[in-house]
Amino acid sequence: MAPAGQGDLVQWVDGRLTVRAQGLPLKVVVDAVAAETGIAFSGTDRLRGTLSVEFENRDPLEGISLLLEGVNYLVSREAGALHVQVHSMSGAVAAPVARTGKIIIAGLSDVGPGESEPDPDDDDEIEELSTLVQALEAPGPDAMAEILTSTRSDYISVRIAAVRALAGQDRAAAIPLLASALADEDVDVSLTASDVLTTLPGDDAMRAIGSQLAPTAEIDAQFAALRALALRAEIASIPLVKNALANGHPQLRDFAAQLLRELEERQRASAAVRTP
Repeated sequence: MAPAGQGDLVQWVDGRLTVRAQGLPLKVVVDAVAAETGIAFSGTDRLRGTLSVEFENRDPLEGISLLLEGVNYLVSREAGALHVQVHSMSGAVAAPVARTGKIIIAGLSDVGPGESEPDPDDDDEIEELSTLVQALEAPGPDAMAEILTSTRSDYISVRIAAVRALAGQDRAAAIPLLASALADEDVDVSLTASDVLTTLPGDDAMRAIGSQLAPTAEIDAQFAALRALALRAEIASIPLVKNALANGHPQLRDFAAQLLRELEERQRASAAVRTP
């Protein structure tokens, strides 16, 4: 609930954040944001001072950066949800802090898969979805076999459901299927695969994404792969982005150039944090 006299301190609509605060304790504002958005904050007892800020309809990562200016913090994703860990107040002179969280590039990382509803009158489609759901209720080899079958379905809704299900499966089997799904003929399937690969850390997931940045890959597959790298925002992906800039589809090179600039800026900021 907003403090007395503050009106609508925090608004959270369609994944966009609005905050209006005048002279409030920083911790009070952050706690209100956490309560309204579901973003997990830890270490907020370290927050000091008051805050006067007003912004509206911002991406949550942009909003967090505005709220926590002058705070040393780290943003991570845990099970697809944002987690903000507050380390300390940086004092009068802000300490260098590595930028974290997904990279926002208009037309790339702000694009997501649409909803694909099954046709209730198509008995075959409903049956395939039902078979997949039943298989997932008993995890194991049978579930993975059914997911594999479903990734080859003629129905978009079934392929999307199968790709989403791969998030909870054995990585060694799931990651190659997700790499293949990046090249699916339906853009919503490929973007769903991009979403799932964003949540899987490690070199194997990165290599899978990179496999769809080859010059021979279709433009939609390259787009989905670049989008996954933007959402992951890992410095280690710089060589892949450079390759996409040099050899990728011409229509995507501007996206690659923007992403490379952002990643290199984060690399410099990370180096500054490590420098005593």
